[in-house]
Amino acid sequence: MIILYFFLRSRALLIVKNKNNQPIPEDLRLIIEEKIADIFDDKPVTTICELTLSTLKIIGKDKEIQVTCTLAHIKNPVHISAAAENYYKTIDIAQSKLRRAIHKAKVKSNQA
Repeated sequence: MIILYFFLRSRALLIVKNKNNQPIPEDLRLIIEEKIADIFDDKPVTTICELTLSTLKIIGKDKEIQVTCTLAHIKNPVHISAAAENYYKTIDIAQSKLRRAIHKAKVKSNQA
């Protein structure tokens, strides 16, 4: 398993893992960093976000990303997964799902 660690512009640590034991291309790494950083730029809290890239054996949706984010002000981690025919589409789907999941978790934690 190949693992990359890097800090985003905000106070977020992004961990990218590739289950396929292949190096993560630089252009894909930059897009992941840009899309995920866009979610956390306005959040002044410490965040750890872990992405796992994998390949499925499903025709049409064979590239999967699983994301787990732990935010300082939300009790439970946020988990999402997305799949599409390539990683670029999968990243877009994961970004929108992650935005919604974080918003939902914030609302839920504020109500408690």
